[in-house]
Amino acid sequence: MRPFDRLRAAWGNLGVTAKLGLGFALLFCMILVEAAASLIALGEVRRAEAVILNSVEIRQRIFEMDGQLEKARRLHRDFFLQYPRIGFLPAQELYFHPATEVIAQVVALSGELKRLVDTSGVSEALRDRSNDLTLYLNTATRFSAIFQDLIALVTTLAAPETGLESQIHALENAIGDYSEHSPQTLLPFQKMVLHHRRYTITRQRPDMQSALNACNELRRAIATDHGFKPADQTKALRLLARYATVAKQIPDIDMAIRGKLNDFTLQARAVDPISENLKAIATQEVERANNRIVLASRISAGVIILMAVVGLGFVLLVAAILHASVTRKLVALTHFAEQMRAGNFETAVDLNSHDEVGILAASFKDMAERMRQLFGNLEHRVEQRTAELTEARDRLEALVAELDDKNQALEILSVTDRLTGLANRRKLESSLQAELLRSRRYGKGFSIILLDIDLFKSVNDTHGHQAGDAVLVRLAELLRSNSRETDIVGRWGGEEFLIICPETSLMLVAALAERYRMEMERCDFGHVGRITASFGVTCVQEGDTVPRILRRADQALYRAKETGRNRVEAHGTHALH
Repeated sequence: MRPFDRLRAAWGNLGVTAKLGLGFALLFCMILVEAAASLIALGEVRRAEAVILNSVEIRQRIFEMDGQLEKARRLHRDFFLQYPRIGFLPAQELYFHPATEVIAQVVALSGELKRLVDTSGVSEALRDRSNDLTLYLNTATRFSAIFQDLIALVTTLAAPETGLESQIHALENAIGDYSEHSPQTLLPFQKMVLHHRRYTITRQRPDMQSALNACNELRRAIATDHGFKPADQTKALRLLARYATVAKQIPDIDMAIRGKLNDFTLQARAVDPISENLKAIATQEVERANNRIVLASRISAGVIILMAVVGLGFVLLVAAILHASVTRKLVALTHFAEQMRAGNFETAVDLNSHDEVGILAASFKDMAERMRQLFGNLEHRVEQRTAELTEARDRLEALVAELDDKNQALEILSVTDRLTGLANRRKLESSLQAELLRSRRYGKGFSIILLDIDLFKSVNDTHGHQAGDAVLVRLAELLRSNSRETDIVGRWGGEEFLIICPETSLMLVAALAERYRMEMERCDFGHVGRITASFGVTCVQEGDTVPRILRRADQALYRAKETGRNRVEAHGTHALH
């Protein structure tokens, strides 16, 4: 037997699972090869991306450091330009403190930049410039140290009260007190002050030397002027000696300041080219990494296309083999299943196969027999279950309807006074709030009537609480029958009742209250006898709240009680009878 025939016979003896497993194993090998190629390309892309990210971040940090250094230099320059004009303390607040914060940010940025440079993802080109990087990273520290030295020098020179400038101005004022009494000393003093003022503008040493020469001239004039008392002469000469000492220090401090400023300039000239070079290198590294990504993507795409073509060939080969040994049997089973779905349970399938497909065909045959038995009584069971579900639905609908009725009754009880059947206090408060909101929105006013039964306690004490409850019920019927359709009548509490009258003026609501009062006088309350009530009325006003409206109505009711009962009182008007 030839090798091909033996291979074909071995394949025929395999089960479906083995055939499928072998076919998918070949496909899986192709997928592994393709995945390996993709992973290699992806690793190259990620390494290039890491270089790009590091290079871009380094370039960004360099840009930020350049910007912050430039800002610090500008603040430093403005400080030294402005403090002679606006004063040391304002210049310190406007320029020195912001410059200190900027320098701190620069130091922090330099630390981040150093961390980025020390990482493994940085390019070799940047590592080769280690000396330039070290010089650039130390820029912030050097700048901060020089700036602190400058601030110390300027503080020595210009600090209020303790600075050399402040000292020399104080000495000038003290010397002037001794010099102004004699023309012989006044002229040298004025020359000394003039030359010092010129020095504060030009900051040139010859001007300060001229001031020192005038100081010596003034010293000689004071020493030879016999008009001075010996004690004053001694004090004046001591002040001039102190003036000369301070004046000699000021040019030295200015010279040191100019030296530090020159250090700033030289540092900027040394660092700026390094910064530009580092940014250019970072940009080049980004371009190189992009080229690597493009190359890796092209190689990966070529490998993927090649593997796809080879994989397609394997798929076609496996598909042809599986069709010959598996698919045709599955087609027969499919036809058998279609017959069963159509309701033809008498059909049969016989594949004469001992593999998984044959076992499946036998299972289908048994299933068809079982379904023939089940369908015999299925319709009866469906009808029985449908009747049970209909009955349960009817019971549920009845329970839902009953629950709705009870909820509606409960809602009515929650806003109704149990004794009188009128609105309770909760309902009245919500109605008052709603009317107030409607009044604010639409500009429609409303009024309220608050009434209290006169001497109701005596009714309870004399006739009992049942008679008192009967009076409350009779009064509720009277108020309900005489109220307007839009009015809201309720029991406010105890023997107090409240009537809300929408879109009703104060005059009209007072007339309504008077009508209620007269109806009560005419009403028959049985063996209790004559019952009267006092009324307080008010209307809504601009900016009102519910408590404020009720307070005014209660005040009007109180006046009605105090002025004799059985009357109507309106808030802000005369009582109405």
